[in-house]
Amino acid sequence: MSFINYNIINQYTVLDIAEKDTNLVISNEEIDRALEQQIDNFILRAGSEKQFLEMAGGLSMRQIKADYWNDIRNMMIVERYQFSKIQNVDVSRKEVQKFYSTYKDSIPSLPEQYDFSVIEVPFVAGDDSENKTKYFLDSLKNNIENSGLSFDSLAQIYSQDPGSAPSGGYLGYTSRGTFVGAFEEVAYSLKLGEISPPVKTDFGYHLLWVDEIEEGGPPTIEKNWIELEQMALNKKKSDWYNDWIEKIKTKVYIKRNPLNYPQI
Repeated sequence: MSFINYNIINQYTVLDIAEKDTNLVISNEEIDRALEQQIDNFILRAGSEKQFLEMAGGLSMRQIKADYWNDIRNMMIVERYQFSKIQNVDVSRKEVQKFYSTYKDSIPSLPEQYDFSVIEVPFVAGDDSENKTKYFLDSLKNNIENSGLSFDSLAQIYSQDPGSAPSGGYLGYTSRGTFVGAFEEVAYSLKLGEISPPVKTDFGYHLLWVDEIEEGGPPTIEKNWIELEQMALNKKKSDWYNDWIEKIKTKVYIKRNPLNYPQI
């Protein structure tokens, strides 16, 4: 919930109340999975597990997990309780219009967005397999461009990307910085309606098709209602939550040493 800006005292205020909520249940298995994911993120940032352990001051992985387990638990309790409090906050059309009128000069410009679809075909390491895969995708590209076959129908038949194949290869709207390497470079060099040549990644070869391009720039009510509605909703949730925190802080006594507060 990145739109909520709270300090450590606020965190423990919420934690104190949330721990008394009998409807809020988080299993040890959920905490263990979240902990493993967080540790994986730390290792990725450090560059390797060895470097991560060195940065941790020589602690063993078991010690790190044991020390961090309660912090992860507390973080999950706070986040779920926050969600339970703000999930029913809604925003009206008039509130969105007022938000735009008030903040339009300070709202950052939106990036240009591309609506992509993809056909992905993996290959077995080796020149013969790789060449066959490229030739096959070239033939699909030729059939789409010259024989009237649709990209989405061929994606449903031939693409082996489990996430997008059932929907005709549809990836949705993305902006620059979404992809990596050659895939990113080729994707955002395409023109509207253009199909890429086969692009190689670690997952195989891909054909990319640009179905639509939305220009970037300052958002307007007419073109960017969905984005503005989300911004207005986020601000309303943040304001509501911060007001609620201020009201309840006077009712909560936190029996903790501030010097020992972990970073949730």
